[in-house]
Amino acid sequence: EILREANPWGGANSASWAPDWTWHGRYRFWMHMIPYKASGTTATIARFSDEDRILTCRGVIIDKIDGLGPRHRDSAAPWDFKMDTIVQPRATSRQNLGIDQVRSNLCCALTRERSWEVPENESAWHLTILNLPADVDTAMKEFSELRSGWEFLASERDYYKRWSSWRKAHAEFKISGRRLDEYFTDQIPSNALHNDYSAAYTAAKGSSQAQRLVVTEKGRIGWVPDNNVGGDEDQVQSGDLFCILFGCSTPIVMRS
Repeated sequence: EILREANPWGGANSASWAPDWTWHGRYRFWMHMIPYKASGTTATIARFSDEDRILTCRGVIIDKIDGLGPRHRDSAAPWDFKMDTIVQPRATSRQNLGIDQVRSNLCCALTRERSWEVPENESAWHLTILNLPADVDTAMKEFSELRSGWEFLASERDYYKRWSSWRKAHAEFKISGRRLDEYFTDQIPSNALHNDYSAAYTAAKGSSQAQRLVVTEKGRIGWVPDNNVGGDEDQVQSGDLFCILFGCSTPIVMRS
């Protein structure tokens, strides 16, 4: 993991294997992150059977998976999707959540509210993800027209294709009865703050890598692993349970 802190492209002229703590993109104290604490301070309650074959844990069932976005085709082509693997939600199509609430939930999921950049608007930076165009040429044109301060995003054409591919692959995926595309405006306002957009774009680009978008029966939106090395039976499926095991820092998906 220490190699993740290296920066062979930086201005420090350090060895490629040496950490570069001057690089703000990797500087640990610039990462706006909060550790996961799914079970809070609840202590682990678990035991093995006499034969050490069965582990019994205490926890709570939070929700049930309803719909899943498309899987990535393979690890060598992470932004090519298997469109026949989309599982449209059924229960959440009947949810009466307001569109603004769904938009907010979607933004929190896409960015995970974990910024590697430094946003200017701490409370609403993640909402800017809904304004980023799905089309690469449209996005590059808008970034260029905004000019001063937008050089980073204007230089991201090759990487932006990943966001574009994800958007287009999920355009027809439904959340609370609406197509995912309906939640996006695809237009950056003239008074937009570059740092907010850069933070949201960078966070969303990382969130979807090797992950699959899901919605639950209660309307939650999140991610589950996309297992490219396993068969169909090794994938998360509709009907699987979202659980929190006491003492575990992250939610667990289980099959009943």
